[in-house]
Amino acid sequence: IEAVALLQQHEKMVPRILLAKDWAATQYTLGVALETLGDRQSGKEGVARLNEAITAYQNALEVWTKDSAPMDWARAQNNLGAALRTLGERQSGEDAIARLKEAISAYQNALEVWTKDSAPMQWAMTQENMAFVYLVRATFFDGAQEQTKADLEQAMFHVDAALGVYDPADSPHDHETATALRERILSALQEKSA
Repeated sequence: IEAVALLQQHEKMVPRILLAKDWAATQYTLGVALETLGDRQSGKEGVARLNEAITAYQNALEVWTKDSAPMDWARAQNNLGAALRTLGERQSGEDAIARLKEAISAYQNALEVWTKDSAPMQWAMTQENMAFVYLVRATFFDGAQEQTKADLEQAMFHVDAALGVYDPADSPHDHETATALRERILSALQEKSA
């Protein structure tokens, strides 16, 4: 909470017009702090912090464009996707589905810069993030068998892509996490097929 307050004070001291890159970096860092706080809080407070984090990331993305700061843009897009995913998980109905769709879009944006060749670990992480969003979204389509199956198949596609990069020897934690996610997706697919 103190970090958020300090960043909000710093935000007021860094004028966007004169120091656009510093302002964007402050917005991004504020987004990270708010997202972390929102993750830890429950109820309305957590939702409010996540919404503030989303706004901060979007503010940073007004300055960090794909052309002017591609790596920062991709990083902000990835974090925006994570905040949208977490918010979507806490919502229900159409709101949840809309946030999860926005999360997928943000992750897809990040993948425009973080390619498998240029940034393999970031690419794999984003693929894993997308797999998780599709898995979560599948739970919101309980009555729509076709949509649920399509989302689960997308989830499997993305987690397999991540596992194609994560080497168990070089990145055991990442490989283990993605493998556990793959098992959850496979279980959900088998359940839908039964």
